[in-house]
Amino acid sequence: MRSAVRSSPCGGRTPRGCSWRPPHEPSGGRAPRRRAGREPERRQEQSFNALTGLHQHTGNWPGKTVAVAQGEYAYAAARYAVTDLPGAYSLTTGSEEEHIAADYLRAHTDACLVAVCDATCLARSLPFAVQLMQRWPRVIVCVNLMDEAEKQGIRIDLHALQTLLGVPVVGTCASDPNAVARLRQTIRDVLDGFMTVRPHLPDGQKPADCVRYARQLAAQTVTGGQTRRHARLDAVLTGKRTGL
Repeated sequence: MRSAVRSSPCGGRTPRGCSWRPPHEPSGGRAPRRRAGREPERRQEQSFNALTGLHQHTGNWPGKTVAVAQGEYAYAAARYAVTDLPGAYSLTTGSEEEHIAADYLRAHTDACLVAVCDATCLARSLPFAVQLMQRWPRVIVCVNLMDEAEKQGIRIDLHALQTLLGVPVVGTCASDPNAVARLRQTIRDVLDGFMTVRPHLPDGQKPADCVRYARQLAAQTVTGGQTRRHARLDAVLTGKRTGL
């Protein structure tokens, strides 16, 4: 899942070139925008709902049947506008959802991108985050469903993952308000330049290179909870021939 965000001071004006104006925006007000890209999993919806609360609405992309959810929230004297992008596992397979997501992100390079990964199967969801790191300068990796991973005996060293990736990593679960606050603070720090993003990228640029790199990182940072059956399933879903 991808999420991109732009923010602006409360009371400012909406920047030119905004593809949408957040709902309930006061006259003359300007909302920073955050765009959320997502894999087709419930973790993205949970993160989007936790960040925006009731301040959101859903429609379709212009001329498309693909749905788009948009929302906003206020934090630290700024307002943030969020777009939850269509689900995707790659930017290269050519589906309508992936074309929409890629076009939107190319048009909003000033945004902060939040790539939401699944803590219960990090090796499967992390490759897409690595693809995004190759293309956009400001990426945050949000590892969601941490509570479900804990129930399955899965432990993720988030600090080590952040060090290896070179981008901010935040662990969340939708029911934890402290985790949502940490994500909001990280978004603010990245957008305001308080936190430096220097991604460590794989040697190759192909999706298969991202898959191998992400699986290596997951192997170094995830312990417990993995049966042989799950490991084989991840290999099939992320393999060079059958996966991305």
